Amino acid sequence: MFTPAQKRVLSALAAQRWKHYDVHPELGELLHLLVHIFAPRYPLEIGTANGYSGICIAAALPRGVRLVTIERDGRLARAAAHNFARAGLADRVEPKVGGAFALLKRLPGPFDFVFIDATKVEYYGYWTRLLPKMSPRSMVVADNVVSHAEETRDFRRAVAEHPEFEQVVLSMHHGVLLAWRGGRGESF
Repeated sequence: MFTPAQKRVLSALAAQRWKHYDVHPELGELLHLLVHIFAPRYPLEIGTANGYSGICIAAALPRGVRLVTIERDGRLARAAAHNFARAGLADRVEPKVGGAFALLKRLPGPFDFVFIDATKVEYYGYWTRLLPKMSPRSMVVADNVVSHAEETRDFRRAVAEHPEFEQVVLSMHHGVLLAWRGGRGESF
């Protein structure tokens, strides 16, 4: 459940979502629900933009857990930090500014929830760098896998062919890939 302050910030950002390619509000609600259900301990977001999806994720995190979020554009990262503070979530978010490939080398993991909404042609590169740092029980959510089918083809194929991951592509909006590692009936 979002607080009134979080709802105000999300509403203001949604009104201008086309400016920063924010996720659709329905995907934000799905992210919030998934995080609430799975209660990850080390969540990661690749592609902060102005913070819309990060607010949806961070608002559902268990106490003491912080979302690590990566944004290469310093201007957007500053706007996101401002929006996290306005939503009362500054203490639940750890922004990182820089290229995801370089930052992923330095982040220790193990990640148990990853949301990807960044440079589409780089999804496969994120996947190969993330995989060794993923928890045995983990979820990956990636946006725009249908609208950018060509750019995300190698990523989608790698996830589909990985023997430890179950995956589905939802047709909502621009296509959302959900991948789960951990076995049937297992939870975080």
